[in-house]
Amino acid sequence: MDSFEITKIAGAVLSALLLIFGTKKLRNLGADLGGAVKGFKDGIKDATADDKAAEAAPTTEPSPPPQVTTGQTIEGEVKAIIDLTDRFYARFGFTDVRLKLATRPEKAAGSAEMWDAGEAALRNALEGREYEIKEGDGAFYGPKIDFHVTDVMGRSWQLGTCQLDFYMPEQFDLSYRSSDDTDERPVILHRAISGSVERFLGILIENTGGDFPVWLAPVQARILPISDRHHEVAEQVEERLRAAGLRVESDVRAESIGKRIRDGELGKVPYLLIIGDREAEDGTLSVRARHGENVGTLTVDDFAARVLEEAG
Repeated sequence: MDSFEITKIAGAVLSALLLIFGTKKLRNLGADLGGAVKGFKDGIKDATADDKAAEAAPTTEPSPPPQVTTGQTIEGEVKAIIDLTDRFYARFGFTDVRLKLATRPEKAAGSAEMWDAGEAALRNALEGREYEIKEGDGAFYGPKIDFHVTDVMGRSWQLGTCQLDFYMPEQFDLSYRSSDDTDERPVILHRAISGSVERFLGILIENTGGDFPVWLAPVQARILPISDRHHEVAEQVEERLRAAGLRVESDVRAESIGKRIRDGELGKVPYLLIIGDREAEDGTLSVRARHGENVGTLTVDDFAARVLEEAG
């Protein structure tokens, strides 16, 4: 698993917000969420109530093939998934993430030795981290690590998960040739980084209050020509900023500039660009950042460079 996985996952989540594609950061994002695979065989479900509720709700998260690993590589693969999930949540500003290790339930597929080895691998992967044990709360096909995020109201939600699956390789009679030239049974890793996309986006919107960082905001800047005679210049500025890779729009309504500024602030647009006689003549913009901050006068190119740098 390489570092580009994080951008692939972010791309799939952001596909649910169609307007936010377009910045340099998002252009190369892929669509693999690494979602948990369900439904290969009737009855293959997660045993937790949270997952059952998630299955009942619609989701736009794709379900790519599961990741197949060997018993010797479980720990390394799980560590990579945990690292991937950490970076993914951090990018969206989620800092209160708790891990829970769910162990063998009363009814479980596979041998006790297999479960012991799987749980030991997960414990080793979690070494050095704080986590909670959920005794008997694993899926019937293997132990798992769940990622719980606390929202702005203090509620805990399960989002991501990393699950070992001993059952499916047996059902499909999967095997691989080991280094000592013997047939061995692989283990399947199911991983869901964001969990339910609807749930993830709901928590994200609640946590930010819709006040998204510049890289995520559907509209990064709104152009406000003071009067009709500035409309043509506003159109030219919009074209230049779009060509630079920014997501911009113009507000040319027959409303006062004060009302349009207020509407932009209420709409949580990161930047408002005001164009009057002086700006039209000089080829500049009067830049007002969200929350009323007066940035000052910038050229179109300087403003574009500022936003692209801020977006990262």
